Amino acid sequence: MKNLIKNQDIRKKLLDLLSRREHSKYELILKLKRRVESVEKLKDELNKLSEEKLQSDLRFSESYIRSRYNSGFGPTRIKYDLSLRKVSDPIIINAFDQADLNWTEKLKKENTKKYGADKSKNMQELSKRIKFFVQRGFEKEMIRKVIN
Repeated sequence: MKNLIKNQDIRKKLLDLLSRREHSKYELILKLKRRVESVEKLKDELNKLSEEKLQSDLRFSESYIRSRYNSGFGPTRIKYDLSLRKVSDPIIINAFDQADLNWTEKLKKENTKKYGADKSKNMQELSKRIKFFVQRGFEKEMIRKVIN
């Protein structure tokens, strides 16, 4: 088991984690709650970092959206993943507005990358493609427009 983090070292550990990548508050609490002397002190330090703009769920969401977009995931899946990380709906909506990404173009590129320029030959193959992109988080209407 990893060493117990003393109260005076909580802020340092939080800053260490945040220096590597953005994290949501929930992720940081989840990572550290079993390793700190006081969970209350952890939450206090997190609130201070948020007030100081060193930790931001909005910044985390924007970074996460871009990362998942670049990995070929759609908006529905990304919203779901952010909600699992306890990011509030208004922050998620704001982050998507800030990101201003073209999801239809992304779906076209992902379709071409995975299946080439060929149209699906039969209903079974079309169904398989639709299922793949739905699991990736794209909306069915968008998928139908792009694939057909």
